[in-house]
Amino acid sequence: MTRPWRALEVLPRRLIAALSSVAAFHSLAAIGRMANALPPKLAFELNWHLTAHLRMKALRRWAVEPQDIPVVLFRSKEDWSLADYGWGNLSRQLSVVAIEGTHLSLFDPPYRDVLCARFFEILEAAWSAVTLIA
Repeated sequence: MTRPWRALEVLPRRLIAALSSVAAFHSLAAIGRMANALPPKLAFELNWHLTAHLRMKALRRWAVEPQDIPVVLFRSKEDWSLADYGWGNLSRQLSVVAIEGTHLSLFDPPYRDVLCARFFEILEAAWSAVTLIA
C-alpha cells in the first residue's frame, strides 16, 4: 500500500512470467508488439524480460547430450563447488585451465597477461592438432 507505483512497475514482468509459464505465446507476441509503442528504454527493458522468459521456457525441457568436441574452460582459482561448472556434462573432452585471481579480477593485470598467454597456448595447440589431421 505504501508503494503502489512499485506494484505497477513489476506488473508487466509478473504478467510475462505468468503467461510464459502457461505457454500463452499469442498473448506474449501481442505484448511484444505493444511494447514497441512504449518509450525506447521501457520497450527495450520489457522486450528483454520477455525474451529472457521465453528462452528459459524453451530451454527448460531441452536435454543436451555430451559432445565429442574439445572444450577449454578458463576459470578463476576461487573455491567453487564444481570445478567445471557442469561443463563436463556437455563435453567428453573438457580441459579446465585455472587462472590466479578472482572472478572479478581475472581481467586485471597481472592475471590478464597469464590468461592471454594460456589462451594463445591453447589456440596454438588446437591449430597444431587441426593441421596434423588435415
